[in-house]
Amino acid sequence: MGKKMSENTVVELEELIRGNDVLLADRRSKTSQLQTLGRRLFSALLRKKKKVLEAETGVSVYASHDYSGMSCGPYRFYYGYEYTVCQTHGAGPCDCEDSEWAFVAWRGEDELLRIPASKLDTRLEVEMALLHGVGQFIKQFLVVEEVTL
Repeated sequence: MGKKMSENTVVELEELIRGNDVLLADRRSKTSQLQTLGRRLFSALLRKKKKVLEAETGVSVYASHDYSGMSCGPYRFYYGYEYTVCQTHGAGPCDCEDSEWAFVAWRGEDELLRIPASKLDTRLEVEMALLHGVGQFIKQFLVVEEVTL
């Protein structure tokens, strides 16, 4: 997510605002340092907002380019490269040609569901595959009454 803000960030920002020539030799340096500090401050604010939201809702989400996940209450959901399904070797870590990434759902430490990528909507991003897996989990594990209008 970025580097953790230093303890002196507020002081650094105040010095930049005052235009302290010891820190900033020229306009380009000022701009670069202001941009760097702005990005660090923005990242810190986003991390704080995420922590507050997780504490308020009890839901945590995360993603990278090759995995995504969510936890809410006792349930955890994951889609990505760390868990696979293999036509030859079954579930579990496997790097052979027959393996594919998987969606996995847990309650506590108990694995409830594992779905291979070929049975998920993986056309866009890993987050879409995660959502599709969560939808299949809900459909399979939660009783949903259909209403006809």
